[in-house]
Amino acid sequence: MREIIKITRVSEKEFQTACRWACRQHFEVMLEIFKLQKNYFFQLKSKHSDLDLSLLGAASYVKAVVEIYNLAKNVHKKNRTDDIKNVKNPTKIRSKMMQNYKQRDKFDKLLNIQNVILELREKEKLSFRKISQYLLKFHRLEVSHTLVSNFYKFLKNGD
Repeated sequence: MREIIKITRVSEKEFQTACRWACRQHFEVMLEIFKLQKNYFFQLKSKHSDLDLSLLGAASYVKAVVEIYNLAKNVHKKNRTDDIKNVKNPTKIRSKMMQNYKQRDKFDKLLNIQNVILELREKEKLSFRKISQYLLKFHRLEVSHTLVSNFYKFLKNGD
């Protein structure tokens, strides 16, 4: 850990705080961290070519996590020294952090019973509202008719 601290110039306490924060974030935020880690890895590799690659990988991860953590933390602070480019990046990260995944959970549950939905729509010619009521009554799954419609379009178009 001492080598990583030397390379990144990040304190161990700051890294632990940022790492705990990163573990609680959504998958999209983690993807942003890994994209940034890749950039840092190649920068560190060019500077420190004599060091082990696994050590450079860990150091690049530390730098990426701490930077994303600081960007997300600075969203709530008033900072007049930042330029507009730095303001745009945290809002994108913040929006990914705040996404509501209830809709996605229901969508995943609909994937498990897609044959029932297709049969009700195509063979029995039920409307999306009737399918929604059917799912509530027989599958104990409360979904809106709009979600059922979007799911049906997803199955048909393959998006």
